[in-house]
Amino acid sequence: MGDRFPSHQARLYIHHNRVTYQLDDRSMDFMVQDVQVIGEFTAPNGIFASNYFMSLKLRGREHPIDIPADAEGLFQVLLEMRKSLPGLMMPTLQMSEGFASNVLYPAHVAGLEMYRFERVNKPLIDFPLLRGVGSVEKIDKLLNPEVLAAAN
Repeated sequence: MGDRFPSHQARLYIHHNRVTYQLDDRSMDFMVQDVQVIGEFTAPNGIFASNYFMSLKLRGREHPIDIPADAEGLFQVLLEMRKSLPGLMMPTLQMSEGFASNVLYPAHVAGLEMYRFERVNKPLIDFPLLRGVGSVEKIDKLLNPEVLAAAN
């Protein structure tokens, strides 16, 4: 029987203010100056393969990049990014056991919740005649609009 969550190889590194994030066989690059918001979030054990993440919201991208905190090189990259991003705070939620989030950058919104977690009941079967058969509880992770407005 397989694992409930597949394991992934995640790695970050930085060279001349260009960050490379590799996840399995995919990779993406971005410049440090394109970072709009950096945050962290946690989830209860068992929800995801990992329960602690860093989130980077880049200018020009709608959705943040969620990086598992056990990604190789993550904290070294954050330390290096502090040189170019004044006011980047250190993470504080490593030991949290529930849904929590925190903005680490930019400094003027640091400490605010990066995400709002909402419980939503969704139909078990999304077909009009069978919607009443049952439902499943889902958690939606929504970017805090107050943070986005203040970070522009």
